[in-house]
Amino acid sequence: MTNAAFEIATKDEFTTPQKTSSRERPKPVVPAASIAAQVDEILQEMLAGTPLENKAIWLMELPGQGMGIMVGLHKYETVDEVPDEAVRTVIRAAVQRWEKKT
Repeated sequence: MTNAAFEIATKDEFTTPQKTSSRERPKPVVPAASIAAQVDEILQEMLAGTPLENKAIWLMELPGQGMGIMVGLHKYETVDEVPDEAVRTVIRAAVQRWEKKT
C-alpha cells in the first residue's frame, strides 16, 4: 500500500530538467547603460595599448550633473578642465565615436 503524499521520485525526475515555455520565465531586465558608460566603453577601447592606458582615465555618470571625468585621483566636470591635452583629445574622440554610433 502506498501513500500518494510520499511518492518516491525516480532518478529521471531528478536529472531531467522540466520543460517550460519561454513565456513562463520572465526575462531579466537589464538597465540600459548611461551615456557616460557607453562613451567610457569606447574610451577604454581607444586607450588600450597606448601610453595613456596607465593614467587611469575613465568617465562616470554624476547624478543630476551629467558626465564626470576621472584622471587618476583627480575629478573633472568638463573635458576643458583636464590639464593634459592628450587626455582631452582622446576623450573628445571617444565622444565623437559615440555620436556616430547613435
